[in-house]
Amino acid sequence: MSNPIAVAVSTAYERQFKKLKTDQLKQDARQCRRDIYECLTLQRDSGDQERIKEIIRDRRLKPIQRFRKKVPKRWEATFAPDGRIVWSYDGQTFALIYIGNHSVLDKD
Repeated sequence: MSNPIAVAVSTAYERQFKKLKTDQLKQDARQCRRDIYECLTLQRDSGDQERIKEIIRDRRLKPIQRFRKKVPKRWEATFAPDGRIVWSYDGQTFALIYIGNHSVLDKD
């Protein structure tokens, strides 16, 4: 079995997570983080392709076009109708960058 993927959390992410208005939103965001991590692990280990597709579809995982030239790519995931997580993955570290409504996709 491969080494686990490292997780890095920005201070901006931590601050914004605390500002989520309800416990349900916080719970949904935590589940979204787990789903992204599972997807990355499965992709790295050539795991269950159907589960990978399911997570990508359900969480609407996609690169953020505004940052297409940044390395590593910045991605978005949806955890609520107007709840987004901005994250990146460089092959070793899953970095949580921002969380909040759709406007977080515009932050540098």
